[in-house]
Order: sequence, then C-alpha cells, then structure tokens
Amino acid sequence: MQTTQPPARANLDHISSLTGVVLTPGTRVTAGTRVTRGTRVTRGTRVTAGTRVTCGTRVTRGTRVTRGTRVTAGTRVTMGTRVTMGTRVTAGTRVTRGTRVTRGTRVTRGTRVTRGTRVTAGTRVTRGTRVTRGTRVTAGTRVTCGTRVTRGTRVTRGTRVTAGTRVTFQSDFALAA
Repeated sequence: MQTTQPPARANLDHISSLTGVVLTPGTRVTAGTRVTRGTRVTRGTRVTAGTRVTCGTRVTRGTRVTRGTRVTAGTRVTMGTRVTMGTRVTAGTRVTRGTRVTRGTRVTRGTRVTRGTRVTAGTRVTRGTRVTRGTRVTAGTRVTCGTRVTRGTRVTRGTRVTAGTRVTFQSDFALAA
C-alpha cells in the first residue's frame, strides 16, 4: 500500500522569525513566496509561488496574489482582489475590492484602482491615477499621472491617456485605425 505525501508547504520559519510580519489564521502562503518585514497577510488570502510581498504591504481577506507577482512597500491590496502572474504593484498603491489586475501590468506609486475594475495585460497605470468602478483598461494602454478614468469606461489597446485627463462614465477611448 502506498502512502501519499501531503502537498509541499512553504517553510514559514523564516517568515515567523521576521519582526513585524503578521500571517493570520486561514492564510495560505506557498513554497517559493517571499514575505518580508512589516507585511500583513490576512485571513482567507492566497499568496502563491514566486510572489514577493514586501515591507509595509497589507494584503487582505479573500485576495489572490499569484505566481511571479511583486507587491511592494506601502501597498494595500484588499478584499476580493485578484493580482495575477507577472504583475507589479508598487509603493503607495491601493487596489481595492473586486479588482482584477492581470499578467504583465504595472500599477505604480500613488495609484488607486477601485471596485469592479479590470486592468489587463501590458497596461501601465502610473502615479496619481484613479481608475474607478466598472472600468476596463486593456492591453498596451498607458494611463498616466493625474488621470481619472471612471465608471463604465473602456480604454482600449495602444491608447495613451495623459496627465490631467478625465475619462468619464460611458466613454469609449479606442485606438484609431
């Protein structure tokens, strides 16, 4: 009779020995993850292989942060968010409830990406930008400093939305053919 081995689990000894790292009951942190000083990863969160969650980050309930993601200092990733493979979410960013940030996206310092937003492959959302409820920002888009992209807006491939622009409810920004 063969006995089956339980799935590989991360060796959390190095994490618990770091001052200021809080992993609450119900958190799953898998092998190959780096969680550093001052980080809080809370109940119901999944942080998977190859992820780096660094100093001062808060990753909260129901969040999935997947393979190859970097979530850096001072970031808040909250309830029900999915941050997927190859994403970089950097210092001072807030990514909130129900947001999907997908492969190859960079969301940088001072950005707020809110409830129900989809930010997809290859997008750059930079400093001081607000991307709000129900917005879709798609592949290859650059949304830059001081921009507000609001409810029901679609910003599509190859578009540049620059500093100080407001893209409002039910707008459609598309690449000119």
